[in-house]
Amino acid sequence: MSAALAVATGGMEEYMAERACAPQAVLEPHESLGTVTLVVFVVLLGLRHAMQWGWLKEIRSLTLGFGAIGIVILALTGYWGGELVYTYGIGVKAVMSPVTP
Repeated sequence: MSAALAVATGGMEEYMAERACAPQAVLEPHESLGTVTLVVFVVLLGLRHAMQWGWLKEIRSLTLGFGAIGIVILALTGYWGGELVYTYGIGVKAVMSPVTP
């Protein structure tokens, strides 16, 4: 559920990032990987439930593989998000121009 919330709020923040002139070369990979992360973990959750309910035979390597892929994609999403914040100041820069005393 938190992944879906992150994707939803990221979609709302995209407008602000574009207004702040965030480069598309950084914004697009972060957005795309966020969506892929959501899909991978939803599939993993579905597989786990299907195995728990007896609809599928338990295959630990399958769930472990999806989990490992999800963690790698999550790390890449975090990297690109960090680029947006720490390199371009997206979401942390003051909206107002500085006041000179």
